[in-house]
Amino acid sequence: MAYRLLPLKDPNYDPRSGEEGFVEKDITYKHLLKDFQYRGLQNPHIFYDENHLRFPANYRDKFARLASAYLSAGNVAKAKEVADKCLELMPDNTIPYDYYSPQAGARPGSRRREKKADDILDTMTRRSEQMLAYYAAKPDASLFEDDQRGYLLGLQSVYRAAELSGDKARSEKAVGLMNQYYPR
Repeated sequence: MAYRLLPLKDPNYDPRSGEEGFVEKDITYKHLLKDFQYRGLQNPHIFYDENHLRFPANYRDKFARLASAYLSAGNVAKAKEVADKCLELMPDNTIPYDYYSPQAGARPGSRRREKKADDILDTMTRRSEQMLAYYAAKPDASLFEDDQRGYLLGLQSVYRAAELSGDKARSEKAVGLMNQYYPR
């Protein structure tokens, strides 16, 4: 779970992607799916406060980056395996979906996989819409700016995932909500 600085340049680097660095797929796969232990993340009786939820978010980011690297390399089967393992290890009922969840639930392949990705996008959009409306109705909404920002970032992630998969309806809904609650 660390970056390593090397005097090399990633030949596929795209500054617009927002992704820094190169993912060494074999090493990352071994660590994430074989070596690391994710104790308690599936237990709904354990409470995780906002500070402790940052660790699983970091894990989801690494799973998403690895799945994306496999997709870029054309290995859809490995990408599915990584995405499924991520969602299995950190289900929504114990670790609520976060900014990285749409990427971790990416849509390679089957209709079942697409339905799961759609469920993630819809769940995140619904939660964001409910919570942003709740905060907007409060006279002291500025006390919750960090929470509001988190839901807006979640919508941004939904938008990007929907755009990449060609899901115009979901991307437009996410943009509409972002514009409603964070007008320019």
